[in-house]
Amino acid sequence: MERTEEGQWRLTEKNVQGQTRRLCLLTLNQTPVGFHCDEVFTAEKSSELPDSVGVADYLLLGEVHDNQAGHALRQHWLESLAKHGDFVLAMEQLNRARQAALTEADDKVQGPMVQSDPALRSMAEAGGFDFKGWHWDFYAPALALAVNQHWPLGATNLDRQSLMKLMTGKDPLPSVPLHWSARQQEILTAEIREGHCHLLPETLLPGMVAAQLARDRSMAESLVAWHHQTGKPVILLAGNGHLRKDTAVPQWLQQLDPGARVVSVAVLEPEQMHDPKLVGIYDDTFEVPLQPRVDPCVALRERLSGKLSPPSNQKVP
Repeated sequence: MERTEEGQWRLTEKNVQGQTRRLCLLTLNQTPVGFHCDEVFTAEKSSELPDSVGVADYLLLGEVHDNQAGHALRQHWLESLAKHGDFVLAMEQLNRARQAALTEADDKVQGPMVQSDPALRSMAEAGGFDFKGWHWDFYAPALALAVNQHWPLGATNLDRQSLMKLMTGKDPLPSVPLHWSARQQEILTAEIREGHCHLLPETLLPGMVAAQLARDRSMAESLVAWHHQTGKPVILLAGNGHLRKDTAVPQWLQQLDPGARVVSVAVLEPEQMHDPKLVGIYDDTFEVPLQPRVDPCVALRERLSGKLSPPSNQKVP
């Protein structure tokens, strides 16, 4: 709230991106006291990526996994980037243990490739793509673009067996990033707790946190290896949770490649855009419409009523 030269008080309501939504004027020097609000909207934010991506060594592009509009926006970005540079395309949906098989399949593919080409699906399968857990039609365009642009494909994620060993305590807990604080541990734990609708027993959370840390490190290790091997900037496609500057892949990149330029861009639905807990944890954010969906908490509750085993591709939004 600020005082105007006319003796009025002006209250401006803004959203997370700083765009004006409502302007109210409070007049105290009259009887009765005056109070009036007008809806004021600034121009919509451009759908183009910020200029900072042009100097990034690592460009992290997020997603709400099941949001069709978000995937379409990100594909637009990839097509724009392809006009101006050469990249490595790395994906959360591909398993790092299958990198050799993925590269071999990629080398055999003859372009140009369209997303409906069976050879593209076979290549993704070689890289461990889970067709039951991920919506293939959302990711096929990005893979086809990478093949047609002759971009190397990077597999970044841990396989299900490794994740299960971490989550069940069969493998020792992974290390944490340098200078990792108790507060960061609390934030990551809360993120996983909320991401699973507060339905998980607290005893399971340490294992889930360990798995998330291990996945973030695996992604960062893959990105750094590709960047050093090729000298090219690396694009990571992953869920927004992996892009958080405070707890996720950027933390590991700072440790594994000090001084590298990292840009993290999240794609958020309206409710997330207005979540104060998400302010400042990405370099940039873009809003997409809410994806109609069945309440995920209902589905999770039904699944957990039978067993408490996490899904094959545990997804933190």
